[in-house]
Amino acid sequence: MAGTFNVRGYEPGDEVAILDAYNRVFARVDPEFRPRGLGEWRWAFVDNPSGSRISLALAEDGRVVAQYAGLGQRVSIDGRRTAFSQSVDSFVDPDFASGLARATAFVRAGESYAARFGMPVGPDEIMWGLPVPAAWRIGKEKLGYEILRTLTFLAAPRERLATTDALEVREFERIPDDVERLFTRVAAKRGMLGVRDHAHLDWRYVRHPTRRYRIGGVVRAGELVGLAIARPAVLADASGEALAEWLVPDGEAEVQHALLAWLARTEQRELVAFFADTAPEWLAFQHAGFRVRPSRYIQVARSYVRSITIQDVRRRFWWTLGDTDLV
Repeated sequence: MAGTFNVRGYEPGDEVAILDAYNRVFARVDPEFRPRGLGEWRWAFVDNPSGSRISLALAEDGRVVAQYAGLGQRVSIDGRRTAFSQSVDSFVDPDFASGLARATAFVRAGESYAARFGMPVGPDEIMWGLPVPAAWRIGKEKLGYEILRTLTFLAAPRERLATTDALEVREFERIPDDVERLFTRVAAKRGMLGVRDHAHLDWRYVRHPTRRYRIGGVVRAGELVGLAIARPAVLADASGEALAEWLVPDGEAEVQHALLAWLARTEQRELVAFFADTAPEWLAFQHAGFRVRPSRYIQVARSYVRSITIQDVRRRFWWTLGDTDLV
């Protein structure tokens, strides 16, 4: 029967059908879409040290007609370790059946995702993401999405930041070995954030199969006291040298100044950064010369536990562009 499908979790070997559907669907909606290869898919959904989550709707002939997927994210909340997931790569095939059947396939894949991966059955306390408008409308009505914020971003021309450094910034080809000590210092003042240990940062920035990043750090008395990671990127409403990672403890103004000056050594016209508007960096970067601009992105979330409300996530969750799949 046209429109018949079944829903289940990912099984080894599904990646071929997933990639075929993903590349076909997104090529139709994005004229600049670049097809994803198997290596990039495995990097995201197999190699991620925090794991991944996938629910599929499959037609009777085995075609993937809808996917609801997410990247696992190990999270520290006031020192307590837990898990979130960032929803990415979710889609429904517009060629599948009628409009109602298509929407139902997407919703059922999303419901399966929540039932399998949300607490108390699964590992995740929070699901979050940056949905396109159509996914936001369905998610709000059927999947428990709540809006965190409409994102704005920070931008500064490189000339404004290109000053003489008071501290030396070292460039690294690999993630520095002592990055976890730096993360502990930052996490103590941020409260709710993704874990930036060596395994995560190495996977995210060094082992990415298609993207290359600049990695800069400030070392003082043999200790890493600040880290920045960036790459050129074109985003909705923003383009330039995109700040993917920023680990600078509070009170380290000279470290911030040195890393921003290092980031300004780029051929890109501007440096752009995304932070929550509740993050300390939101005002600190404006004092350093950045200005606020609007974007088309919206950030949403769903809580699977009563102990964390959406208001808690909005106020306390600290994240950077590197926590998303945008750069």
